[in-house]
Amino acid sequence: MNGVDLSKISGYANAYSSTISGILYKELKLAAEGINVIENLQDEMLMPKLSVKKASRPYDGVFAPDPNQFEFSDRKLRVDLAQRDLYLTTTEFRTTYLAKWAASYGSNSDKEKQIPLPAFFWGEYMKNIASEVVGMVYNGLGVDKFATFASGTSYSVGALVKITTTNTGKSRLDYFKCITATTAGQSPITHPAKWENVNDLAITEGFEQKFLKAIADEGFDSIVSTGDITVDDALDQFKAIFRGLSEVQRNKGAVIYTSLSDKDTLVDCIDNKYKGFQRNDNVFLLPGTDGKCKVLAVDWLAGKKRKICSLPNNLTVGTNKLSDMNKLFSKVEHYGIETSLTYLFGTEICDLESVVINDQP
Repeated sequence: MNGVDLSKISGYANAYSSTISGILYKELKLAAEGINVIENLQDEMLMPKLSVKKASRPYDGVFAPDPNQFEFSDRKLRVDLAQRDLYLTTTEFRTTYLAKWAASYGSNSDKEKQIPLPAFFWGEYMKNIASEVVGMVYNGLGVDKFATFASGTSYSVGALVKITTTNTGKSRLDYFKCITATTAGQSPITHPAKWENVNDLAITEGFEQKFLKAIADEGFDSIVSTGDITVDDALDQFKAIFRGLSEVQRNKGAVIYTSLSDKDTLVDCIDNKYKGFQRNDNVFLLPGTDGKCKVLAVDWLAGKKRKICSLPNNLTVGTNKLSDMNKLFSKVEHYGIETSLTYLFGTEICDLESVVINDQP
């Protein structure tokens, strides 16, 4: 009985890399959301913020400049290394809906020697990677948040641990979040239902961790109290967040990032207050801001109550190179192919003075 020629699916990834990368770029769409995407990073870079102090004075003919007129940011964008591994065998396709595009096993036809719809397969694979990256943008925790699992410890919901597991015969570190309280000895291995694997969130810190650290360590206090956004007060709450910026900043224009659910609540609030209000849902401008504030629902805040109001290109993500995120390195084995992908990714807030958040995480 002949098997599917796995070199077909491996070769497709190389031959059509630009097509595959286009899928990833389309799914990420961070730059289109006003996020500053910095490529070609290998480790870290200082954020490009320069503050120039006031120093003009009435003329007296004496050259006596004020000292320290320039202040550079010490905030750093750091990227962390991630990997994605896949072992694929031909038998995985036999009982799936993709099987109808392949000939029956043992027919010796040319059709049998092709992986069904390689374009579709790789497209879905890259979409999944993109969804993981989008999840890191806000929710990323970073490896430092995870403690080594201790067998004598009882864990409460939300606890983060790392533990060595065995996967395909090889040992590796996996990262878990406790979702049901445990008693001593109930590990992710012995009681997996009490733990959620969050390997993707351990890769790097997202914006939420950056804000929490800024609050704790840098005195960041540009926080507007909103409570839950409701259909009765959504417009007032969104305007309050926008007005947390200075007048000069508001005149430059800003974006409020939100979940789609809370944007829907805002839309309902506006419809209730202003019957017949005309709006462009593709570019949603907040009423009462003279067109200076755009409201944007983003995937990386799905299910969250956090609102982030920022000047454009202030929220920043970095990677080694976006095109590197689609380079799949494959090795054809006797029963399948081993495919690996590595990339660098990180987030940072360039200027804390140009961003306002609400008090809901």
